[in-house]
Formats: sequence, structure tokens, C-alpha cells
Amino acid sequence: MAVLWKCGVQQKAVLDPCAFVACVSSNAARLFNLYPRKGRIEKGSDADLVLWSSGLELSTCAPEVVVLRGRVVVQHGRPVESSVEPGSGLLLAPEPFGIFTFGRTETVKRSQESALKAVPREAYTGPVFNLNGHEKTPPREGYYYRKEVYDNVPKEALPPGQRIIHTSVKTAHPPGGTSNAFWWDR
Repeated sequence: MAVLWKCGVQQKAVLDPCAFVACVSSNAARLFNLYPRKGRIEKGSDADLVLWSSGLELSTCAPEVVVLRGRVVVQHGRPVESSVEPGSGLLLAPEPFGIFTFGRTETVKRSQESALKAVPREAYTGPVFNLNGHEKTPPREGYYYRKEVYDNVPKEALPPGQRIIHTSVKTAHPPGGTSNAFWWDR
């Protein structure tokens, strides 16, 4: 707890003091399904308190005062002899499958068990395309540039700036000239 206080609250300010208390007490009690009996200061809850000194150093990380069920059991960093009686401990048996830990699994299970329902709709009555291949589509804009009809195209059909490429030539020269040698032969 001392390391979390020093690194999380004092040095990096990732946590505020309330978030620190939630990390070390409330969330821990929720994780073990002991909340609100543990991890909360309220009527009916166990008032187990640990008080740390404000000038706490990491080398001396002992609590100043520990209050257990209304009794001071540690004071000035040492156990108080008169407050500890043999057999005064109390075993808490938490309920299994707490909501804090397993609450999301119940939600996932419920969403998986919910059945998908069909949406009632009327049959589609709009136009349907004939996809059997006998219907011809209108020619597209790039129709004249296909290889099989390229030689028969009148030259004025080419857009301005289009260069004349012979269909028998498989490659065109790159910008800057021909490239018939590998890069290491230059």
C-alpha cells in the first residue's frame, strides 16, 4: 500500500486519495465479494481502519494505528498486547460468484441465450435484373481502350494526350528512357 501511495498519489498523481482508498479497500472487498461489510465505513459494516503516517518513507512501511472491530490493536507501529485475545478472530465466508467479478459473464450469457427474432416483411416487388448473360449492357467509357478492339478504333476517338501504343508491344519505356540493364551493371 505504501508503494501505491508513493508512486500513484504523491509522485505521478495518477490517483487522487479517494481513488487510492477505492483501490486498496472498496474494490478489493468487491473482488472477494465482501462488500459492503468490508471496504466501507458505515453503520453495520466492520470498521477496520489502518492509519498511515503522512511522513511515510518506503523503508518504514508499518501502520501507525490499526483499529479492528472498534479496538485499537496496533499503536505507534507495535501491537497492543491487551487487545489481542486468542480465538477472537472471525472467519468470513464470502458468497461465491460475486457481481463485481462475475457480473459481466451473466450479461454475456444472457445476450447469447436471447434468440434472434425474424422481422416480418413483405416480398420484394421491385425491378429484378436479368443475370443469365443474354442481356447486353451498354458500353462503358473505357470500352474503346480494350486490347481486342484497340486497333480498329479511329484515332480521333482517343482523348487528347493519349499516346499511341501498339498492341504488340507488351511494355512501355519508363520516364527517362529505356531500362534494359540491372542496377548493378550501370
